[in-house]
Amino acid sequence: MKIYYNVTYAIVTPESAEDGDFAETGFIEEDSWASSIKDFIELLKSEGYINPSSSDPQGTRWWSTEPCMDQDGSEETRSIHPDWAKMTPHQTQRVRHIISTRLKGE
Repeated sequence: MKIYYNVTYAIVTPESAEDGDFAETGFIEEDSWASSIKDFIELLKSEGYINPSSSDPQGTRWWSTEPCMDQDGSEETRSIHPDWAKMTPHQTQRVRHIISTRLKGE
């Protein structure tokens, strides 16, 4: 089963943080895919997508990296968003469960 996904980024500068906003956001990849759940999990791990959007595994919509600080003090965070609309409800539940347990190392 292919897992389709998008990758986004968000940059926060010291100035934008004062305003409580992002300095820049956008897409890095659109309509990319992994050939299996296993390959998608390997992508999550290898790229550092370890922070789920929700503490409830069944409510997780995306996973994010830790912020990476640049020399100018800005921080970039990347997020990977599976395209849940291209999965059946059963596949969505299964994928979320497998990813949440495998990312924890269980």
